Amino acid sequence: MFKIGELVSYRSDGVYKISDIRKESFALGVSESLYYVLNPIKDERSTLFVPVDNQLLVSAMRPLLSKKEIEELIRGVSEHPIDWSENPKQRISASREIILRGEPAELISLIYTLKPYVDKRCAEGKKPCASDASALERAAALLFEEFSLSMPLSSSDELIKLIVE
Repeated sequence: MFKIGELVSYRSDGVYKISDIRKESFALGVSESLYYVLNPIKDERSTLFVPVDNQLLVSAMRPLLSKKEIEELIRGVSEHPIDWSENPKQRISASREIILRGEPAELISLIYTLKPYVDKRCAEGKKPCASDASALERAAALLFEEFSLSMPLSSSDELIKLIVE
């Protein structure tokens, strides 16, 4: 069970602070249930309620990774690359699924795969596929939000360099 005050990653939504664990009833005549009350660290005015007894939703919450865990994932990225598809529609679909799952190892692999492609296109004077550039930015932003809490990072660009180099 998570504790009040703990920071967690929730799906691909970002980092949340557990501000409370309390009983709530959201409909008349429905008995109260116990909920994790989550507030995104970017906007503490927003609130998300996750039922403690809903295993599917609770399994989408995970503790933040430590600096050591992050470094291990980054070191291992070349061992688990994503298969490159020349078909943009397949890449869009695969990237979207990875981002929705929000799994750090997959997001790192996505960045590791997309960044050289985007750089190559730019070096050739061509624009990268907008969806590839967008997926790269979104994956980096998700990881930066979490990783910058565990290690000194000033930007998502710095995080991308750390992953690719």
